[in-house]
Amino acid sequence: MKKDNIENLIEESLIDYEEKMELEGMIIPDFNETMNKVKDKINKEDNENINILEFNKKYKRSEGFMKKQVKKYVAVAAMLSILVVGGGVYSLVGNNSNGNTPGVTEKNTENGGVQIPNPWVNADSVEEVEKECGFEIEEFNYLPEGFNKSEIVYLKSDDGFIVRQFARNSAEERISIEKINKNIENDGDYTVYDKEETINVGDLLVTVKYTGEDLKKAQWEKGDFKYSIMSDNKIQLEDMVKIIEGLKF
Repeated sequence: MKKDNIENLIEESLIDYEEKMELEGMIIPDFNETMNKVKDKINKEDNENINILEFNKKYKRSEGFMKKQVKKYVAVAAMLSILVVGGGVYSLVGNNSNGNTPGVTEKNTENGGVQIPNPWVNADSVEEVEKECGFEIEEFNYLPEGFNKSEIVYLKSDDGFIVRQFARNSAEERISIEKINKNIENDGDYTVYDKEETINVGDLLVTVKYTGEDLKKAQWEKGDFKYSIMSDNKIQLEDMVKIIEGLKF
């Protein structure tokens, strides 16, 4: 199948995907960028299949098979666009800076967005989340100057809960604390960091991660849970340590 037809197939499959899912009220950000990755994936698979075709000329990739592949990657791209924004899940959760309803992204369909429900629940209080999740939530007790507590959200999966608390400053920059059940393998952060170090904070063994020279994340385990702290922008190591020390385990 000619690769020139891939974009048309993607558009047709996307329409079919929307109709089947009956999507309303939500938007997938940066969908065009995600679909470029999808096309690259399909092209890569086509290149790999050339070797098979050379080996056995009587077999060729059918257009029907290609359509199935495109539909599969459209669906995957839709979910990845929800989960992977700016290197982390939390870009989509909590109250938006423009005052939109929690769980609705700030991008609209005029920019090629696709509507899809947000699986995160925006809670009114820590106590509400504790009641729903069945475990205690450690709160911010220290924040860098200019930051204040904002919202708390949670997501329920088959393996447990992911809970995130946020703090924001006047520029809407965020710092988040995440707590998840230990058996949840992936927290949705697919960022490739440039450097990692291990430090001791009290009795905790903490891994700190850098983008360039900027500290962006810290993570550790305690008991049956995994924890992480993430910052939209760089955060000083001293502030990161103070946030961790302020959590009451």
